[in-house]
This record gives sequence, C-alpha cells and structure tokens, in this order.
Amino acid sequence: MNLPSGVPHGAPRAAEAARVAHLRSLLSFDRTDLEFLLLLASGWDQADLRPRAFASRRVGVIMGGGEPELGISLRIAAHATSVELFEIESALARDLGRGREALTGAIDAIVLADPQGAHVGWYSQEAIPVINLTGPSGAPLEVVARLHSRLSGGARLRGTTVVWEGAGAPALTSWVEATGDLPIHVTQVAGDASISRSFLARLRSEGQVGTFDRASRRPEAVDIDARARLSVRSRACAIAAALEFGLHTNR
Repeated sequence: MNLPSGVPHGAPRAAEAARVAHLRSLLSFDRTDLEFLLLLASGWDQADLRPRAFASRRVGVIMGGGEPELGISLRIAAHATSVELFEIESALARDLGRGREALTGAIDAIVLADPQGAHVGWYSQEAIPVINLTGPSGAPLEVVARLHSRLSGGARLRGTTVVWEGAGAPALTSWVEATGDLPIHVTQVAGDASISRSFLARLRSEGQVGTFDRASRRPEAVDIDARARLSVRSRACAIAAALEFGLHTNR
C-alpha cells in the first residue's frame, strides 16, 4: 500500500486526487486513516514496541535536524516494525535527480527530518514514498503521538482541548490540520498568526469537525499542552504506526 498523498499547508485538497505516495501532513489522511493510525499506535504501546513477524523493509533516512530524541524514537520504531534504516549520504540527499536514480528499487521509503526545508524536493518525485517526521509543512506524527498518549490514559478523543503557547511552528500547522477531521479544540495563546485566514476558511468550508482559535490567555481547562516535552516512547509508537501503515498494511 502506498502512503497517502502529501498536501502542503495551504494547497487545495483536490491535489490529493494525484495520490502522490508521501506522508507529508495530516491532510494526507481522512478521519478513518487517522483513527487507524491511533489504533496502530496503541497496539505498539501494548506490545511494548517488540518486533512482530513482518517482512523486512529498507528505509533511507535523511536527518537534517530535529530533537536528538527523534532519532532514538525512529530507531526503536524501526526495530519494532522490521525496518532496516540506511542513512542517505548528504550528496545523494541534496541532489534529487542523482539520489532518486540511485535509490529507486533499492529502498522502500524515505523518512525525512527536515526542519529547515532543505530537502522538500523529495516530495516532488513519485518513485519513493517519503514519511515526514518534521519539516516546514508540519510534524504530523507529533500530533499522533500526543493524541495516542492521551487515549492510552483512558480519555476520549471527542472534546479534547489542546493549547499551543507562543509563536507558530510546523507542529501547530499539523494540529490545525487535525481539526479538519478530528473532534478536538486547539487554542493558540499569543504568538503570531502563522495560520492564514484563507486556510481556516477552507477547513470550515470542507466540514471541519474540530475548532481552532487564538486567545490572549491560556484556557483554564487543558487536556494537551502541545509544547510540553514528548516522550521517546510515545513518539516511537506513532512512528511505528506510520511505518506499519505505509510499508506493511495491504502491501
């Protein structure tokens, strides 16, 4: 099964019809996909991230930055899902044409941690699926990890309140995207208006299930602090879910 198409922030959802095989943002999924990812994350948590009997996959890694804990989470998730990781040499990572020619048919996917957007060209090719760990367009698996962490404590998804304090960042974009299909309420406290009005209007016109707003003060009732430190285990469960979804399910 190919990964769902990646839709960058602000791009029309009609672009999904192309079904480019990348997991770039939460707009890559419909609600059924998102709920399935959360179920998979829960399954990996209950299995203590121990390997299952999957056919092994080869995945290239481009780590252009990100938290040190992210690399640990990726390795744990890869071990659990029978994925062998190969660091892609910087010369191939920077040269899309050369890298695609060298890697097509040799690896099954690429995982990309690219906070500065130096490697976004990889989303323009369709030969190798790309899984976005973090980048300028968002950090979708961070949202999955935090929601999984809440659900694993026995809470319900509907009505979950999320607070983001301060300036916008890629992960905030992913939280806003999540309100399109999930019944959650996201509030940005202070900070800049990094989410455009046109994008918010588009979400509403497409039947936005949750809500997003901005406030000057932190709400009294908060279920998820989106800026709190995320555990290695929670992130590993989310990455393992994405790897299983993209590389093993119906493939």
